[in-house]
Amino acid sequence: MEQQMLYTIVASVIIAAMILYVIFYLLHKKQKESATDALGKSGELAVASRLKKIAARYGWIVKNNVYLPLYDKTTQIDHLLIGDFGVLVIETKHISGVLYGDERQDYWKQEIGSKQNRVYNPLMQNKAHTDCLTHHLRKAGLKNVLVSGLVVFSAKDIYLNIPKNLPVITLDRLDAFLKQSSFHARSNANPMEISKVIDAVRITDPAVIRKHNRQVHQMASNRNRGK
Repeated sequence: MEQQMLYTIVASVIIAAMILYVIFYLLHKKQKESATDALGKSGELAVASRLKKIAARYGWIVKNNVYLPLYDKTTQIDHLLIGDFGVLVIETKHISGVLYGDERQDYWKQEIGSKQNRVYNPLMQNKAHTDCLTHHLRKAGLKNVLVSGLVVFSAKDIYLNIPKNLPVITLDRLDAFLKQSSFHARSNANPMEISKVIDAVRITDPAVIRKHNRQVHQMASNRNRGK
């Protein structure tokens, strides 16, 4: 009887320990995701602030954190810069270290000291955004609007070992990038018309946005596990 009671106590302790482990693991995971989200948001705010100043100088339109329908799902675009040149779709990344990659690789390599991580190719990620926006503009009859993409790394301690011809820059190069003649040549694009089309299809439902963000976190976890 005493032995059976001892087994019961030991089993209860083991179960309680397992429950506590799961709770601590989930809390740690949530805190890590929150910290990553906070860093990402700080990077997006820095880029948004710089874009606002540049746009005011040239009479361009800036839209931040834009959710658009993508088939039966949604996609989130960090920034849209709209002008006579068309639309520039900007993806912001706020990571540190040294980054290696090119346009053909699914994943790029990030080195921070002795640690190595893999980062999903932001050019591929942003290509999905530009394709999605192009689809919506064409569906609305704006078939000749030029939609291009740019990836901006906002952290100060990032070094890009990336081919120079790719549309990938650090935040301190954003002003110079947007001074290129291609952004100031006249075209048939109507910024206000483009803006109205985007606002008409833009998703603002909080429930849909929360669902999208949960799916993004799950996809990121799967990629980190190599699934």
